[in-house]
Amino acid sequence: MREDSRTAAVTSFDVARHAGVSQSSVSLVLSGKDAGRVSPATAERIRQSVRALGYQLNANARQLKTGRADAVALAVPNVDQPYFARVLLAAQRVAHHNGYTVTLLDSSGERSWADRLVRMIRGRQLDGAIVYAPTRSELASLSDALDSLVLVETRSAGAGLVDLDVEGGAELAVGHLAGLGHQRFVHFGAAYPRDTFRRRRAAFADTIARLGGHLAPASPASTFDLDGATRVADRLLAALGTATAVVCDDDLLAAALIRAGRQRGVRVPEDLSVTGFGDVPLSRYVSPELTTIRLPADAVGERAIAVLLARIAASDDRRNGDPDAAGPPDAPLPVELVVRASTTVPRSG
Repeated sequence: MREDSRTAAVTSFDVARHAGVSQSSVSLVLSGKDAGRVSPATAERIRQSVRALGYQLNANARQLKTGRADAVALAVPNVDQPYFARVLLAAQRVAHHNGYTVTLLDSSGERSWADRLVRMIRGRQLDGAIVYAPTRSELASLSDALDSLVLVETRSAGAGLVDLDVEGGAELAVGHLAGLGHQRFVHFGAAYPRDTFRRRRAAFADTIARLGGHLAPASPASTFDLDGATRVADRLLAALGTATAVVCDDDLLAAALIRAGRQRGVRVPEDLSVTGFGDVPLSRYVSPELTTIRLPADAVGERAIAVLLARIAASDDRRNGDPDAAGPPDAPLPVELVVRASTTVPRSG
């Protein structure tokens, strides 16, 4: 216990005494500003003393020296979704390699999360944040901190952007079904006011029309609660008419549709072909396994944190008199069609 207390109390003055150098030399090495000002041999001796004494720079002191918290946030609509777990893990790998930590926020958990996030950024508790698919009202609350944000699947002037080719994904799903011979479609949509779902809905409709198919004019939308989505899917099946294929905004909605079909006696894919969107593990747990659009979760996390760190660095450069910004957004990340057992040629008659 005494040893732990002594180690915790080590100061930069102790390091200076141990290394036989001035405290200012220690400060230069610890802040990374020693190049050309402290000899390499002296800098190495200081680092050896740091390791020997177990010295750790106080986080508050480091923030005062650098003006940064070395911490960022990732705000996602549903922390329970495996897709967002993969985005987080990929972002953490890149962040940790660059000396940053990542805090996870559930943007569906409280109404004031966006205001709290802005306060944390303005109060320098965070250097910035990645926000996944905010609603327009959430985006309005975030407007005072857009220069410190990277948005995913949502476009807004002033913020960084990481986008996915969701339109291309919708085209791949519809093209696959049309290639099997399907002409009459239903869209099972997500009941959330997020741009990504508006874009999916529009792309499904545009592609079906371009390929000469017919889309049912209206169908019910659902949240991502499986039991609730199953009840909505049952209503959709009751009004299916002559449609032979359903394109879904998400894998969970597709799973709910397959579940409702089993309860109603509608066979997938013999009576109805179904596609999802996401390729989360659930898509392989359902029976039949789900034909879906694979979203590149790892690439999203890696690119989002890289863009955010570039914006943070550009902000530092602007404060130091360099007007260059972080650069234009990259092209949307590509998606992929994964064909499994939930789609086949349409039923005859």
